[in-house]
Amino acid sequence: MGGTPDTPRVPRSMEQDKPNNGYDRLDRLIGRHRGLIRRLCWRGAHGNEAQCDDLVQDCYVALWQRIGALRSNVSRLEEAAWVVWNCRDVLSHHKRRPAIETETLDPHLADTLVAPDDHPNAEFIEELATCLNDRERLALTLMLRDLTDLEIAEHLGMRVDSFQRMRLRMIAKMKNNNKI
Repeated sequence: MGGTPDTPRVPRSMEQDKPNNGYDRLDRLIGRHRGLIRRLCWRGAHGNEAQCDDLVQDCYVALWQRIGALRSNVSRLEEAAWVVWNCRDVLSHHKRRPAIETETLDPHLADTLVAPDDHPNAEFIEELATCLNDRERLALTLMLRDLTDLEIAEHLGMRVDSFQRMRLRMIAKMKNNNKI
């Protein structure tokens, strides 16, 4: 770590991460935590196999880019926590699936985007939806199709808990506008 005054000082943490050592460390790290990484990505992809594979690769790249920041003398628990932290960072920046495309919906639903004409409360539902934005109207439309929260969240490109919070906001919005 020393050297003459003219040579730059290299911290020990960087000395240990010369190219081959970085590859070896990453290989060992992934070998120990492959299952953990896969489970995190599976959850982040909401069970979509192709998206999960993409996320796993993105996590591997992020881990490779950041491997120099991981101290060499950490416990397995600290190492796992570092892997989780970095993978969650990747997952939080990963683009969610775009909102449902109208060609995947039947034409009748794409036109109304709320209650089908044959719904017994179609007029009331249309009135309720006037205070909602487009994404909320789409969510309401999907709820009327009796989809599960998971299916609706996937269509909207969001996590289930995010959709559930959105549903609560929609109800509050309709109450504030004296719709319900």
